[in-house]
Amino acid sequence: MRGTSTAPAGASRRTGRPGNDPAPGRDAWDPARPWRKWYGTARWQRRRRALLDASPLCVSCTRRGLVVPATVADHVEPHRGDPDTFWNGRLQALCKPCHDGDKQREEHGRPRIAVDADGWPIAG
Repeated sequence: MRGTSTAPAGASRRTGRPGNDPAPGRDAWDPARPWRKWYGTARWQRRRRALLDASPLCVSCTRRGLVVPATVADHVEPHRGDPDTFWNGRLQALCKPCHDGDKQREEHGRPRIAVDADGWPIAG
């Protein structure tokens, strides 16, 4: 049935939570965060391109003996909206799966799952 929602009255349709608060652990990706627009600036795109030109391979995959092109300029230290850290913090080149998987798990306090070159989990 189109147009119906299971969210309680007054709750956000996106999260099902009262108001517009994002779900726990998701605040970093809330499009309403002002720093999200920094990624669309020419300044960021130049910085990202310079890193990926200088470091074309994913550093995480390289440590595991894999050769995978990097596509993401990742902040080594999460900037959490701090402009100085965003613009001047150290970056590393990652592929999207490493950034969206391993790195996000680490930043949100979940254990990292290491795998060998064949993709099998490595005992911790």
